[in-house]
Amino acid sequence: MKQLIYPIVLLATCIGCTSDLPENPETGPFLQLLSVEMPENAETKSTVTTQTITEVQTYVTKATAGTDQGADYSTPASAKFTNGNGGWSTNTQIEIQNPAWINACYPANAIVNDNKVLTTAVTINSSQGFGTSSGSNQQIDYLYSDRADATSSSRAIVLTMHHALAKVSFRINKSNSVSETMTLTNIDILSRSSLLQKGSGTMRLIDGTLNGLTTTDSIKLTGSTVLAIQQSTPNVSCLVAPMNAIESVLSFALTVKVGDVSRTFSTASVPAVQWKKGNHYTYHITINKMGGSLTDVTIDKWKTDASPNTSIGI
Repeated sequence: MKQLIYPIVLLATCIGCTSDLPENPETGPFLQLLSVEMPENAETKSTVTTQTITEVQTYVTKATAGTDQGADYSTPASAKFTNGNGGWSTNTQIEIQNPAWINACYPANAIVNDNKVLTTAVTINSSQGFGTSSGSNQQIDYLYSDRADATSSSRAIVLTMHHALAKVSFRINKSNSVSETMTLTNIDILSRSSLLQKGSGTMRLIDGTLNGLTTTDSIKLTGSTVLAIQQSTPNVSCLVAPMNAIESVLSFALTVKVGDVSRTFSTASVPAVQWKKGNHYTYHITINKMGGSLTDVTIDKWKTDASPNTSIGI
């Protein structure tokens, strides 16, 4: 009988000690990132996808009822997470004891908390490349996250990211009446009301709003793309800042080389345009040696949305 008593007493002692076990030595009481997701990832229209996001910058604030953002949670309040070896990790440990809110941005740029407004710096190019020159001045695809919640009992979070910019694409083909080689070398996007934006500014992490940019009446796209008669997918794309109002006089000037001769075609204005963040706008243009026609405009989410069409002449 005595042989049974000692094991039972030992088992009871061990059970009573489980609540005093130390934190997991690999994670501790610190913020953890399980995954980064994008609602648009079902399609491949975006420049950045879940598979290509390798790092994000997070910022932790106190969960304060009635506010968009609370005060800084701790020191440090910001941590960069990097995806590698099958998971997300950081060299900056943020201890989570009380309820916290987490916002994030991509690329992993510095985040500033200015009077409870979280922002990160952005730069919008007024000139972008396509074709062989696209790598030299390609616009960065800025992302912001939905707010994630963390507590002392739930420190592992999932971030859902969204595009702060709009995507504009062109599906340009040559007419089947043209036998010569036609090479597109330039597209000027023209806004009579100067509702295009460029320069250095900031992005609000709570909703992706851009501030501090300067207005401009044009965005220039340059490169070299040989046009085909049957062009089923966009052959030129760019990322642009959303418009703050409706542009009633938006047009495009296309420079096309036919043999050794370059010609520029200007489209009629596209009515009631307001590019919005997270949307993808595709303009289909057919060109012959004397002119051309813009046959339709497609607007959708970088995932899915309605696709209204507009017919316009050049």
